[in-house]
Amino acid sequence: MLVSPIYKNPNMLAFTIPDMGEEVPVGQHPISIEVTMNSQNFTASGLNFQYNSVDPALSEEDLKRMDEEEAKNQKKGGAKKR
Repeated sequence: MLVSPIYKNPNMLAFTIPDMGEEVPVGQHPISIEVTMNSQNFTASGLNFQYNSVDPALSEEDLKRMDEEEAKNQKKGGAKKR
């Protein structure tokens, strides 16, 4: 699947990953992203990212709250273990 990058600065790209479909269960799934500038030569970094598949019944407010909570946890270094 090809997606267009968002150029943040000369050293950083961002990507919006399309919905992977209903067949992907709710939860986090590792995905690999490679980059090409000419559709012929691709990076081979092997970096994995987490794709977070959410319940499609969630409201925009619920999704925003989840994003805020995730951002808060990342600033704290992850969720606290008990």
